[in-house]
Amino acid sequence: MNRKAVVVVLFSVIFGARGLFAQQVVTWHLALLKEGKGLPFENNTPVNLNNGDKFRIELYADKDCYAYILVEQASGAMHAFESRYLKAEEKMTTDEIDLSSHGQEKFFVVVSYAKQEALQRAIDAYNNDRNPENNTNLLTRLSEIRDRERPGKPTAFGGIAGSIRDPDAPLATEYSGSAAYKKIIIISH
Repeated sequence: MNRKAVVVVLFSVIFGARGLFAQQVVTWHLALLKEGKGLPFENNTPVNLNNGDKFRIELYADKDCYAYILVEQASGAMHAFESRYLKAEEKMTTDEIDLSSHGQEKFFVVVSYAKQEALQRAIDAYNNDRNPENNTNLLTRLSEIRDRERPGKPTAFGGIAGSIRDPDAPLATEYSGSAAYKKIIIISH
C-alpha cells in the first residue's frame, strides 16, 4: 500500500471515529409567553410581573431529548411542571401559571440529550412524598446540572416553532452547542 493510500485511510479512520464519539448537541428554543407574546429574559435578571399575571413556558428542540421544567416557589417548595422525553420539534408548553402571591420564583428549565437519572429519581421521590428532605434533595440534583454553554449568551433569537419572519410567532431564545443545558428564570412579583 502506498503512502498516499495509508494517509487517506488514516484520516478516514480518525475523522470517522471522531464522528462516532462526537458529543450530541441539542438546539432548543425557550419562550415565556404572556397573552401569546414572548417576554424577554436573561440569566439571573428577574422578570418583573404583577400579581394576577398569567404566563406559560414553552420550548421545543431540534432533536429528541429530555426536558424538565420545575419551579422553586417563594415559600421554598418545589413543583415539577414537566418531566418527560420530548420528540424533535414537538412543543412542550406548561399550563397557564398564575402569579397569585407576592414573592420571587425560580423556574428551572433543563434540556438534555441524555436522561438526567438522578434528577428524575429526585422528582419522583418528591412527587411521592413532599417532605423537606425530598425538597432539598431535588434542589441539590438541580444544582449538580451544569449548563455547558456560556451562561447568559444565547446564540440567536427566533420564532418558537416557526420562522422569525412569521409576525405571529412569539419570540424565543435559541440555545445550541451543548448536550445539556440548565436555564434559571427568576420571576419577581
